[in-house]
Amino acid sequence: MDATHKQPQEKFFIDVSFARVLNSGETISLANSEVTAANYATGANTTAAIIEADSFSIADAVAYCRIQGGADGETHKITFKIETDQGNVFEKDILLDVKDQ
Repeated sequence: MDATHKQPQEKFFIDVSFARVLNSGETISLANSEVTAANYATGANTTAAIIEADSFSIADAVAYCRIQGGADGETHKITFKIETDQGNVFEKDILLDVKDQ
């Protein structure tokens, strides 16, 4: 699982490429795809606090979202789940470590 780090006040985009798993000509359906966040220690849904509202987007085979917030010492699992026009569903996770430096 990939990981990224941020300070509590930082806000920036992260992305995940699905190019390696898509068939030739296969496209991602934004309407049937999503990004979510969960506190890694507790499993609690933290999507509203960690993923900026309406920031999820897809360009070609890459999914994007803007991350924000979080408290010092927290770890969140960011899950990108996409569905394609061929009915395939793929997920990729990123661990987000929040550390005030």
